[in-house]
Amino acid sequence: MWTLFFLLVLLFFIFLWYTRTHLKEQAFALAMAAVEKNGYQLLDDAISLTQVRIFRSGRTFSLMHTFEFHYADEQQHRQVGQVIRHGKGWLNITFSSSVPPNVSQETDRKVIPFPGNFQHD
Repeated sequence: MWTLFFLLVLLFFIFLWYTRTHLKEQAFALAMAAVEKNGYQLLDDAISLTQVRIFRSGRTFSLMHTFEFHYADEQQHRQVGQVIRHGKGWLNITFSSSVPPNVSQETDRKVIPFPGNFQHD
């Protein structure tokens, strides 16, 4: 009995690990393509999962994953971008604008909608 329980828990964690790894690879590919399309340079060749939360859309609930990456803009300033996945589709890619360090970057963001199968209610 305990062996079966242990195997089920192990399979569950392997599934979570595989899913997260696959999502991270997809987010990295999208970030790389968006950065190159806008003429920026992806720094560190890395992307990180920063937030997972439950999102309600109408009567359904789904997970929203937020990945962050760093890039250099035209003036070679280090900026932070985000790739957001909602449910089964990619929602958007966000680039922070070039603002002085004393100004909040949360208010000055350029949002690029991602063409996909996501429809918001």
